[in-house]
Amino acid sequence: MIVIAAFILLNYILLLAVFIKGWKKIPTFELSETLATTEPLSVVIACRNEAKNLNTLMPYLKNQTNQNFELILINDHSVDDTWKIMNSYKTEFKNIKLLNSDRYGKKQALHIGIVNAKNDYILTTDADCLPHQRWIETIAAFKQKSQADLVVGPVVIKAKQGIFEKWQQTEFQSLIISGAGAIGSQLAFMCNGANLAFKKSVWLQSWKNLHHEINSGDDVFLLHQIKKTGGNIQFIKSPQALVSTSACSTLQSFVKQRKRWASKSPYYRDFATIFIALSVFSISILQIWLLIKGFLELKWFMVFALIWVTKWSFDFYFLKSTSAFFGCKNRFWETLSLSFIYPFYIIYTAILGISAGIYNKLNHG
Repeated sequence: MIVIAAFILLNYILLLAVFIKGWKKIPTFELSETLATTEPLSVVIACRNEAKNLNTLMPYLKNQTNQNFELILINDHSVDDTWKIMNSYKTEFKNIKLLNSDRYGKKQALHIGIVNAKNDYILTTDADCLPHQRWIETIAAFKQKSQADLVVGPVVIKAKQGIFEKWQQTEFQSLIISGAGAIGSQLAFMCNGANLAFKKSVWLQSWKNLHHEINSGDDVFLLHQIKKTGGNIQFIKSPQALVSTSACSTLQSFVKQRKRWASKSPYYRDFATIFIALSVFSISILQIWLLIKGFLELKWFMVFALIWVTKWSFDFYFLKSTSAFFGCKNRFWETLSLSFIYPFYIIYTAILGISAGIYNKLNHG
């Protein structure tokens, strides 16, 4: 058992090393006059019951340094004032399209928006997000330089108060950096639709492989399909490309969100994605198992403590080395406190999500 535990821990540490190396390999992208571009983009945002968020987001889009973009808002069967608020901005943007989706779900709404986009490059975010003032300008310039089929942008959670929000911010940072580091190491496995840019033609070609039967995964399944076909996937390492979002306000909403994310896993066919997920799941199971055995026999508690301290030390270094990019402080207390509950959280949400995913898959053939 000691050998198995050592193997699982070493595998996890090597995985973090791959992410850190990949992150460092990605050059920081800086805007310059030579990269100035006038090529227009289409910004596509699916909206479902986003009345409380749209009035906050729209001024951020109105004040973008690059105004050479088409804005497409799609109403996905909202039951609040989303459609009314969308229409109130018709005169605020010179190039705006407001659409009503005739099919349910974010993927279907995005499909309608992208099909109706007049430009060849699409930029997506969510209605509850806030982009940097130079977001569009930076993405457009990076696209011109990289000619990427898919540009994965950084997303950060803005923690306002309390340890719960700081935990979310810390965990989310680890996800974004892991995804970025994997891209830098040519092992792309995840991204976030809150900050994503891609060629319209590539998205439409991938449409049939986005698993329309589930609500989540419009971003990750797109990445997997582009990777499978040998497309060019790049992460844009620039603070000016950052998009921020808010933390979940309640534990219930947080678990619901993570359950939705985990429900995609039964549909994964990408080896790197499956391997990484199993690595994280394995070390979480290992820690819980050793803790339980530790209450029965002291030597196993010592093994648990050694593995826990080692894992936390590497997690802390992993996050600390990237915190400056996100404008976050030292992650010492957040990672330390989170390390106690993280294994239980991983197992709980994985079981919920995988069960929901299997149930959904069985019911949709």
